[in-house]
Amino acid sequence: MNERLRHHRTAAPFSKVERTWPCKSLWEKTAIDCVTQDCEKIYTEVFRTEDVERIVLLADRFFDLMPTEIEG
Repeated sequence: MNERLRHHRTAAPFSKVERTWPCKSLWEKTAIDCVTQDCEKIYTEVFRTEDVERIVLLADRFFDLMPTEIEG
């Protein structure tokens, strides 16, 4: 997580991790697309929003639908 955040800090130097969710790599793009619909894309996986709490809520809802057992 720290290495990934460090990579994104080139585009968003003051970014921070609000929360993490277990995720298969196959789900990642879909999860990002789902929770960032109304956000401004700054960089590959860096988005601007006025409502971080809404993004966390959307991510919670997305991952609530996904299986809880993460394999491979």
